[in-house]
Amino acid sequence: MQYALEGIKVIDFGDWLAGPYAARLMADLGASVIKIEPPGGLAIRPQNRSFVAHRTVNYIVRGQRDVVLDLKQPEGVEAAHRLIAEADIVAQNMRVGVADRIGIGYEEVKRINPRAVYVFSPGFGAVGPRSRQPSFEPLNSAFAGIHYRSGGKGNPPAQGISLDAYCGVIAACGAMMALLHRQKTGEGQYLDVSQLACA
Repeated sequence: MQYALEGIKVIDFGDWLAGPYAARLMADLGASVIKIEPPGGLAIRPQNRSFVAHRTVNYIVRGQRDVVLDLKQPEGVEAAHRLIAEADIVAQNMRVGVADRIGIGYEEVKRINPRAVYVFSPGFGAVGPRSRQPSFEPLNSAFAGIHYRSGGKGNPPAQGISLDAYCGVIAACGAMMALLHRQKTGEGQYLDVSQLACA
């Protein structure tokens, strides 16, 4: 075995950075990652071909295989279910309720594959008064006071860091701990790794 996650299959339904960065890290550790994209491509994919835009996409999807599925169509959901049945980890960072509505929420994944580790990376978390609100970094780091602290006493707030990658690191670590739990018990796990909690 050359890499720690060799033989582990990950299906990533995420977009942008905070959620998908976890799958990118697991790919770096040898996992076989399938990145699900809608027919028009991920929102993070640039409409232009600039070097910076191209580098940003490669930063996220490096080491992964892209599969285009239209999850608004029954055939696309059926194909997703076939992939989920063989997966060790299923990851998504859609807004609360969206994955359930299209048929790839935790309960459906658990029904299809009880051993799967389900990693959900919502902005504000799966429950709570803001759970259904849209979220985008740097909103959560500002919400947690990081910009205020980065500016320093008497200065205006400053964006010191982006928590997108940090959220991905926490999610990847959580997924690996869940795999270890599964190895001992045979049980899958549900993880809620919100950006706000990471902040």
